Amino acid sequence: MLITILVLALIVQIIYFSNVQSGYASYGLSSTDVYTELAANFKNHGLYGLGEETNIKRETERPPFYASILVVIYSIVGERPAMALIFNNLVLWLTIAIVYFIGRTIDPRVGLLAALIFALDPAGVVNANKNGPAALYSLLIGSSFLAAINLFTPRATLKIALLGSILLALATLTRGPTLYIGVAISIALIAVHKFSIRQIPTKAIIMIVVAFFSLQMLLVGLWVARNNATSGHYEYGGMSSHLYERFIPALIAKRDGTDFKKAVDQLQLDLEQNKANRPEKDQRSPSVSDSTQQVLKDPARAAVIILQQIPVLFLDYPHAAAAVFFGDKDRNSLEEFLSQQVTKKPTGLDLRPDSSLILHFSDKGPRLAFAHIMAFKLIYFLVMLAGVGGLVLVFRDAELRPWAYLFLVVLVYLVIGFATWPANEYRLSLMPVYAPPAAFMALWIWDRLLTLVETIFALFRRKTPEEEMSEDKLSDEWGNTITN
Repeated sequence: MLITILVLALIVQIIYFSNVQSGYASYGLSSTDVYTELAANFKNHGLYGLGEETNIKRETERPPFYASILVVIYSIVGERPAMALIFNNLVLWLTIAIVYFIGRTIDPRVGLLAALIFALDPAGVVNANKNGPAALYSLLIGSSFLAAINLFTPRATLKIALLGSILLALATLTRGPTLYIGVAISIALIAVHKFSIRQIPTKAIIMIVVAFFSLQMLLVGLWVARNNATSGHYEYGGMSSHLYERFIPALIAKRDGTDFKKAVDQLQLDLEQNKANRPEKDQRSPSVSDSTQQVLKDPARAAVIILQQIPVLFLDYPHAAAAVFFGDKDRNSLEEFLSQQVTKKPTGLDLRPDSSLILHFSDKGPRLAFAHIMAFKLIYFLVMLAGVGGLVLVFRDAELRPWAYLFLVVLVYLVIGFATWPANEYRLSLMPVYAPPAAFMALWIWDRLLTLVETIFALFRRKTPEEEMSEDKLSDEWGNTITN
């Protein structure tokens, strides 16, 4: 069955890739091709940065792992962004198998359904056809989680811990939001082995945790040290930009009662003024602490925004999934409509932009595509609910409970982190961990529905003559026994 899912997913990916290459630039659905420029500058000039040969500015905001892979690809086949998209699609395809193996730790059927849920999300093929790190990030989060699952068992070893540490470090060197997740997993690992599993000596547990944490700190620390050498400040650019450029404007817009775009412009103006008032040696990009200070000014409103944006994380539909099959006229009309929606930035379960979009196209042809949008919105909503229920079911099973703590810690961390900027590209990275509990809940409901149907059917099913004779014989024997 897994082979069938993989084959069908590959066919869909080939169709999307072909349509993207025929209707868009070679770098696909990305608005710009930043990563090709980063890779080319590193390959040709030995500098990881943006700009022309004589004026390359070293990059500190985008972690380097994805661009490093492009350097290898471009060194072999030349600077052809289409090859980067092929790599992304291969990575996405492999992630389906990773999701299967994560789900399989609960039950083989859970693994198959989880893989199907992941494969069905259009966010996969859309982001795989952008020259960016979204697909790779999803694979690395899933792979590191699969390694971590094996640490939450009596069979945990130093080798598995080191493998998980490397994979999680590479994930963080692909994108910033997982910067602190190793701390949360390490604390959960100690607690579960100490109070639940209780089969590994405390000294061995400490060694496993140190191994799991050490390589992450080393590899990520090298990137931070490089940024310090570049900017003069110890900072992890990927996480700071994620918060300061995405979540903080949403917080300011909510606080000041303005729209998101105006908040972005105001924040950028304030940043430029601060830079102008500082000596050149003290100038730096916004750090995580800068974002934290903004949040601490109004923590209640920040928490409300995150809670409102969690549903958006699950319900955000990648409109390019439909637009790939549009003609130029409809595609341009869609882009114009979406550009007008940016300033509104809906939160929560607000479906008005999608209903407006259907009305916008009501007399222009591609209605089926937008029926597709609403259908997937419903699927996303059901998956969101099923994941919560599935996590409860995992906790109810005593054998699965150690893994339940891992699922809980990782999902809470990822959902809160990704909800600071709830886009479908982050749902793609969440689903390797979220799809298995959702599949577990779906199968639990399915099994009980089948049992209910069978029970009802048995009540109304006409008995065969053989069954009636058997019941009469049993009744006679029971009567004779009582009489005697």
